[in-house]
Amino acid sequence: MEPIRDRNGRVCAWLLSGVIYSLRGEAEAFLVSDCVVNYRGHHRGTLRDGYLRNSHGEPIAWVGGATGGPITPIPGLPPAPPEPRESPTLPVISVAPIAPIPSLVWSQEDWASFIEGR
Repeated sequence: MEPIRDRNGRVCAWLLSGVIYSLRGEAEAFLVSDCVVNYRGHHRGTLRDGYLRNSHGEPIAWVGGATGGPITPIPGLPPAPPEPRESPTLPVISVAPIAPIPSLVWSQEDWASFIEGR
């Protein structure tokens, strides 16, 4: 599992085989090409060049090797990854919206709001 870190460098989720898992190992979202889609079928943003970006192009989180965005903080040691639970059935999803121009400024949106669509 690869850690997903927020703008402060803290692990906020995990990525494994195109599925995004919570810190407890629950499947929260999945990737369709470079689109992040939650299990309610809502497009939440993109994963490009190591940055997870919201629908405004603002980076929310990042994975190792991220390039072309804001400076990433020095990460600490990640916690032990959880045992991933079975992913729910994939929902019907709509056509992906056009991705906006990537921003170089971190979003103020938190991970839970991003992934859940609150």
